[in-house]
Amino acid sequence: AQYAKLISSTPIRNMATLAGNFVNASPIGDFTIFFLALDATLILNDGSKKRELPLRKFYKGYKQLAKTPEEYIEKIYFELPSANTKFNKPASFPLAILNHKCPRCRQGNMYKTSVFNISFASMHKNCEHCNLKFEVEPGFFFGAMYFSYALSVAIIGISFMTIFWFLNNPSTSTYVSIICSITLLTTPINFRYSRTLMLHIFGGVDFIKEK
Repeated sequence: AQYAKLISSTPIRNMATLAGNFVNASPIGDFTIFFLALDATLILNDGSKKRELPLRKFYKGYKQLAKTPEEYIEKIYFELPSANTKFNKPASFPLAILNHKCPRCRQGNMYKTSVFNISFASMHKNCEHCNLKFEVEPGFFFGAMYFSYALSVAIIGISFMTIFWFLNNPSTSTYVSIICSITLLTTPINFRYSRTLMLHIFGGVDFIKEK
């Protein structure tokens, strides 16, 4: 309650509701950030049945909600944090790309598994933290091939120079075998970073810092 007094103006505080703040679906919603950080859960009611939905999955996009027109928020609840609870600090832009984090919250992971897993290409459809849809439009990630090409050229160029200096300009077959091996081994890394760069640079998603 002491923090609520610091938010908005007195008339709005006297008239507005928490549920209204959530349903407004604005990225600058005053209380939304607090309850997202608390990992709150909503109970939605359409008059005949109820369902639970984590607040982080309530938002599908700007002014887009995971609710029907008939549903309203009946209840909001969350687990009370302990005195030692710490909240994650969003990564910087370079670290978000390096660690394949969501471009909007910089906390949720883009990929389901480790890069060393056979399913290295498996992506989450939506961010686990802020529910951002990663494929912003059908076929969006086809554009990642340009980043993949650039990364491949960089890998081949660095490999060539390394072989030249350390193996004293060996035979053509040595160049080809080593460079092909390195290119094949770095395919999972290339694939992931090409998609991550595509989403962060051309996804049209702005970073929203949780207050």
